[in-house]
Amino acid sequence: MIKGKLNFEDFQKFNYILYDQYLFRNLLDIYENEKVKYKILAINVFKEKQIAPIVIRIDSMSPALLQDYYENIYLLEQTEYINKFDQMALVQNLIKTDLELDDLAEQLTKLMLINKNTLFRFYDPRVLVHLYMSKDHQILNTDIDRWLKRYRSIFETWSFDLMGHSFEINALDLSSEQTLQKSRIQLKNFDQINSSIKEFSRKNADFQALMDFMQKQYLAFEVRNDR
Repeated sequence: MIKGKLNFEDFQKFNYILYDQYLFRNLLDIYENEKVKYKILAINVFKEKQIAPIVIRIDSMSPALLQDYYENIYLLEQTEYINKFDQMALVQNLIKTDLELDDLAEQLTKLMLINKNTLFRFYDPRVLVHLYMSKDHQILNTDIDRWLKRYRSIFETWSFDLMGHSFEINALDLSSEQTLQKSRIQLKNFDQINSSIKEFSRKNADFQALMDFMQKQYLAFEVRNDR
């Protein structure tokens, strides 16, 4: 499901925020002063907590802070890149899950660290959009399929912000057993598709045109049933 910014009621249905701090102004002092519960992810990799991804427990905010956060951060703060495809809100991801903060942080970190040499920034909306666009396909690449099974096991609903819109993924949407359509897409193809999208968006910033163009990129990876 794709829609605009969430209203305050829908925003509160999620219990965690996840975003990449290096792209935005630092809010750690606010979280500390307001006693907001948070976890820094993969600090052993990023070394400095100000530039590492962070996950925040929404219901640990006071009612006044939550209202202010929604109105002045969720609704307003975003990247200011010229390229529309690079436009993201500070609140990049909203997560609804039964996991406690420590458990969620541990699982998110494991999903990021594919191996000793590879850091997978899957929480970047420009990466998540590929999972969203591929949700109606069975991914034949075993590494991606295995990763997706782990990913969908940690949440109920996941919303990410890209190009001024909210993209919502339900864990059941990523179940490969529900579709007969197959795809050969691999992780390396994500960057290839992104390069094409960015080139296209320099000439056309219309959201629907971008989505239509993106959809066409995935046709090259579909496995036709008659083959």
